[in-house]
Amino acid sequence: MIIVLAYFVFAKNVYFNPFIHGSKKIEPVSNLNKDLSYDEFLERLPIINNTIRIGGGSVIIYFDTIQQKVLLQTYFLNKENTLQLDKDHFQSIINRNIKSKVIIDFPFPFEPVDGATKKYADFRFDRGFYLGIYRELLENISLWEEKYGNLVLSFGTLTDPDSKQEMIIVNIKTRQNGELNDVVYILPNIKTDQHLYDFMITDTSVIKEAYQDLLNSFGHTRHSTDSLQKAWKIHPKKYELRKLKWNYD
Repeated sequence: MIIVLAYFVFAKNVYFNPFIHGSKKIEPVSNLNKDLSYDEFLERLPIINNTIRIGGGSVIIYFDTIQQKVLLQTYFLNKENTLQLDKDHFQSIINRNIKSKVIIDFPFPFEPVDGATKKYADFRFDRGFYLGIYRELLENISLWEEKYGNLVLSFGTLTDPDSKQEMIIVNIKTRQNGELNDVVYILPNIKTDQHLYDFMITDTSVIKEAYQDLLNSFGHTRHSTDSLQKAWKIHPKKYELRKLKWNYD
């Protein structure tokens, strides 16, 4: 009995079939989810006309020399500089008696940078936006980092040509099943109860010309709603937490 049992254990481990001559060793499974590398991050940095690059390492800031403002900020997230969410940080903003706009050091606060770069990284968020839908997005980005590994995040602002509303554009890029994949959100810088999916760019979205150049600089490939919601699933509990607790005027 022991000999027979040992035979089947051996056969299973080497894929041995007694009716086929020879045996086959287990081949190591290739890592289809190999992380997006730092070299790829540098190679795929957006190319934007009339801008200079400020910073280095894992944070690159694009300063528009004509408009004299920061147009885009791009970040590389990995195990060394993972996105750290500090609940006390959000609570401190809730507790402060401030106006509708709040200055935040970085759109994605996870890594200290030198003073010369920092002065270009401050951004004025709407308080309700930052504490609500933006926090929900950060919570989901943290979950996606756990799932996929390294991420590249690009954050930009543009003024809507029709409403004159300040819009926040977020591009998130990673490697999924061996292929590069990305998602883009265009969000108004105001408090909202709408779902994040409502602001996701899909293959059926109507894109205004004012946004197209920036989307092109990301190398963004548009996909269907179903495939994007599957790859970049928004955690339902985070959405409920935003509506119940995180949204503030």
